[in-house]
Amino acid sequence: MNSFLKVLLTTDVISHEQFGKHEQSEQMRLLLDSTNAAICGIDLSGRCISANQAFKSILGYADSAAFLGRNLHALIHSRLPDGTPLAEDECLLHKPDKRGDALHIENDVLWRADGTAFPVEYWSRPVFCDRGLTGAVVTFLDITVRKQAESRMQRLAYFDALTDLPNRVLFHDRMQQALAQAKRHHRMLALHYFDLDHFKETNDTFGHNAGDRLLQLVAERLRHSVRAGDTVARLGGDEFVILQTDLGHVEGAATLAARLMQSMSEPFVVNDLPLRATASMGIAVYPLDDSTGSQLLQHADAAMYLAKNKGRNNIQLFAAALNSSL
Repeated sequence: MNSFLKVLLTTDVISHEQFGKHEQSEQMRLLLDSTNAAICGIDLSGRCISANQAFKSILGYADSAAFLGRNLHALIHSRLPDGTPLAEDECLLHKPDKRGDALHIENDVLWRADGTAFPVEYWSRPVFCDRGLTGAVVTFLDITVRKQAESRMQRLAYFDALTDLPNRVLFHDRMQQALAQAKRHHRMLALHYFDLDHFKETNDTFGHNAGDRLLQLVAERLRHSVRAGDTVARLGGDEFVILQTDLGHVEGAATLAARLMQSMSEPFVVNDLPLRATASMGIAVYPLDDSTGSQLLQHADAAMYLAKNKGRNNIQLFAAALNSSL
């Protein structure tokens, strides 16, 4: 970062004499145009009176005449991210030149010449001369790449990298929310513990790449078999769990379980080969089988293992008799 830009970003108040002196020099013009940060000056009325090359490039203006002398708020900051109009008296770009205070905003959006929005971090710092406050210097950075990286990191924290389903962390969060809703509205919910049969044999016979592809296809079918408000999550390996919310009766859980098993009936095409797969499923229902998320998950898991012991490729509801095996 160049030295003058450091001054813009770290000094609370910039003197008019310093700014004017640097701005008028050819060296300063080249320096400002060499930075990736967009820099512009605004007067007390909020009009853009100067800008560097990055300002023009980032905002997509072909000619400086399109923004010089224009109100900066109306030009690039007049709408919220969802397009809702933002009043000028609420515009933070103008706060320093009205109060004389420096301002740093880490997450906002500005609008390009073509009408598209992009995320920015910006600084707005007042400029003073002997007459007092004369305007402000606004510096902003396009943080699109940073936001994309943050989004990827957040997705990795809550979604399974292979299937793009919610992972264990997000599943538990949704389950707690669903339990709170069920208790409040006196409704049922069901946990379906879904485990592929003989998945290790698929890996051993066709390879782990084929096994991964089979898991992706299974996840896709399960996701398409549930309502928008339900959750299909991958807990790990070949284990999936389906959170079915807003149930009025137990029969609704049985109906979904049958639909999930039916989704497995058609072969999966992996590397141009048709592969058949079956699954064992256990179901636990709130509040019949227990009242906490961890207990319901244990009970659904126990019911799934009962399905395995009964020959696989079947569905078992949790029953009180299974308590002894937990």
